[in-house]
Amino acid sequence: MELPLIKKYADLIKRFSFLDGLSDAQKEKYLADLLHAEYMDLTVDYAFKYVFGKHPELLKMLLGDFLRLDIESIHYHPEELVSTYVQDRHVIMDVTCTLADGRQVVIEMQKKMPDDLKNRLFYYGSALIYNQLKRGEDKYDLLPVYVLIFLDGNLIHDNPADKRLIYRYSMREQESGETYGDQLHIICCELPNLSKSSDEKMNSIEEWFYYFQNMKNFTTLAGGPKILNERFRGLLDASRTRRFTDKEWENYLKAMFTQREIDNYTAPAYRKGIEEGIAQGIEQGIVQGAAKEKENIARAMLAKGFDADTIADLTGLDAEEIKALTA
Repeated sequence: MELPLIKKYADLIKRFSFLDGLSDAQKEKYLADLLHAEYMDLTVDYAFKYVFGKHPELLKMLLGDFLRLDIESIHYHPEELVSTYVQDRHVIMDVTCTLADGRQVVIEMQKKMPDDLKNRLFYYGSALIYNQLKRGEDKYDLLPVYVLIFLDGNLIHDNPADKRLIYRYSMREQESGETYGDQLHIICCELPNLSKSSDEKMNSIEEWFYYFQNMKNFTTLAGGPKILNERFRGLLDASRTRRFTDKEWENYLKAMFTQREIDNYTAPAYRKGIEEGIAQGIEQGIVQGAAKEKENIARAMLAKGFDADTIADLTGLDAEEIKALTA
């Protein structure tokens, strides 16, 4: 990577505090490593949206494999599809679309695991169902809605030993298992649960999991990425960073830096350190710096869609203080 390009984004990294303990040379190396990466990290929402928002053939392939449907065509919708409801909670969906037969789908990639994630997924689907109803109509002819989410983590399940790749939820009668209807389907895909290596035989679902897990590491693999199936050549090509414009590089780096910062902020060791640091600051009469740090944490979390209750729990800021940061 040419030095001018590294210098071009050097100021960008200064806006994020997670590398404050590194020297300028170390920061530059961290930035250079990202700029040298041949493929995007698809577990970061910007990269996921970039690939599947620009390539309907890949989205069609993805949905066909995970929804078990014969996908004829896909019509994209802007994020505003359910904005009346979702934006009130600082939620930005990655991809929303309607299939040829009218069924609607929300697809997301999530690295964070907020406590209310299950409720949030139900909220997405409910909003899409509500949007099908037209004012004044007395018929409720509802088409199925699918919420498909890929998690770089694990939900809390009744049986922790049950480590499946996909959890499919729908409404059923408790004793007989009879379905209430097919209006709402929530499909949760837990990426860490794939334990196979590239040398083992995989089905199409496992192949998707493998690429989502490992795309960011392909640059450092000896001999480059292994093509598990010719179907995925298009995914690899669409995920190459050489496609980026300068502005797209900037957006991708911001997403990577923000995610890294949030990972640090929400780590138990960091939270303990913040609490100890604030306590020490109070004792020494220098709480101003600690307060500023809490505001920086809250801003980064707002940018990634954390809800106000979670931000308040992690930072100690009250609702009014958090609201003021969005003004």
